Amino acid sequence: MNGEKMKQKVNRHLKTVLQNTEGYMTFEEMELLYKCAMQSELPIVEIGAYQGRSTVVLGIGASEGKDAMVYSIDHHPSYTDGGKQFGYQDKRPLIDNLVKFELIRKVDIINIPSYGVNVCKVFPEGIGLLFIDGKHDYQSVMQDYIRFGSSVKGDILFHDFTWEGPRKVIKEFGLKVVESAGNLARTEL
Repeated sequence: MNGEKMKQKVNRHLKTVLQNTEGYMTFEEMELLYKCAMQSELPIVEIGAYQGRSTVVLGIGASEGKDAMVYSIDHHPSYTDGGKQFGYQDKRPLIDNLVKFELIRKVDIINIPSYGVNVCKVFPEGIGLLFIDGKHDYQSVMQDYIRFGSSVKGDILFHDFTWEGPRKVIKEFGLKVVESAGNLARTEL
């Protein structure tokens, strides 16, 4: 398939995801996330799934790329972030979306808080792509970065990187934003 036909196919996939899933990612953010997932040979780790829009994008990108497995970490606690209430009610739509997009075998849901994951044990070969989009307060973003960041051998992406928590972590740890789309940033040291 030539480059233009491939781009049209990807755009159709992403538009279908955008129209059929609840979430806060724009089409442009989904394109960047998809591109990074396609390039990952090692496991892809997502922190924070909500109802699965980004999870589906990661799964499709991984499937159409180098076939990395996707691990989505979200225990769906009840909390408010950005004026929106999140909680256990979001888990069913996440699973439904993985079934609808035929990704139930491509994505493993890890139903514990991110701080409960033994990174070295679960990902001994390392992480190819880390996508941080859990709680956005500084303490939570910092803990996610510290716990998972040293195991990453590829990209680290932050959603809502202009919000205070992600912005402070990026600055304090000397990360450089090398590519962005909307409010999604791909970083490197």
